[in-house]
Amino acid sequence: YAYEWLQCNSKSSRDTHFKEHSVRWSKLLHLPYMNPIRFAVVDPMHCLFLG
Repeated sequence: YAYEWLQCNSKSSRDTHFKEHSVRWSKLLHLPYMNPIRFAVVDPMHCLFLG
């Protein structure tokens, strides 16, 4: 969805896209070793205790 956000032409379309998907474009996504899903830290309290 980040690439779709980048393709939006106006600020209002980007805002709408962000409200729907909660994702924005970042220059870090150009890095070949950057994988936001893989590098996300899981919070044990919210993941294990609260479900």
